[in-house]
Amino acid sequence: MKKKIRIGIPRGFLYYRNYILWKTFFEGIGCTLILSPMTNKDIIEEGKNISVDEACLPSKVYLGHIKYLSNKCDYILIPRICNYGKSNRVCMKFNGIYDVVHNLFPDTKILDYNIDYLKFRYEVFGFIKMGLKISKNIFKIIYYYILGKIKEKKHNLSLVRSQ
Repeated sequence: MKKKIRIGIPRGFLYYRNYILWKTFFEGIGCTLILSPMTNKDIIEEGKNISVDEACLPSKVYLGHIKYLSNKCDYILIPRICNYGKSNRVCMKFNGIYDVVHNLFPDTKILDYNIDYLKFRYEVFGFIKMGLKISKNIFKIIYYYILGKIKEKKHNLSLVRSQ
């Protein structure tokens, strides 16, 4: 029996926005998810210990989550996001955190997707590329990406309606 690939998901930065999509996608293509714990004092301290002093608290927290996951999974998911168009840019931390993690944890395998609408790098293509590293079934990859987007949208609408 083939061993399931374990994907580490840090509970920082985009976790609360994209977890439904990530969970649906990775479990659908046959992976097991390993989540870092909720942010706590140990996670924060670990992140502070490996960060430069000038880093913001969310970056330090994220690095603490990465440290926790670094030896517990086959890959850690780290999206690289530049922008969602000319007038919809994101904090540079989203763009650079991939490189920071790659340099701090050189033995850790990173699974990533790039979003940069100005360079025609869209989320869907990133998910297909990631999926092909894990599964050769392109139809399954596309199906679970679309299903994940549908579930994510329904979840977000339910949050809006509950307010």
